[in-house]
Amino acid sequence: MTTTLPFERATDYPQFVSQIEYDSYDNLVASGVITRDWGVEHRPRPFPTHPDGEGYVPDPPGGG
Repeated sequence: MTTTLPFERATDYPQFVSQIEYDSYDNLVASGVITRDWGVEHRPRPFPTHPDGEGYVPDPPGGG
């Protein structure tokens, strides 16, 4: 079931604005937040027990 409700803004302008700022890549490396070769070395490995990080999830215990 879907219900549509009316929406009225409290004001014509935002009550709060949030801004996120990122530092430069070089500054993040210099401060130790990331390593220079982050993209190569930290590739996601969904199956870390497999040598190349690929494969399938092992069967659950109990043969189920």
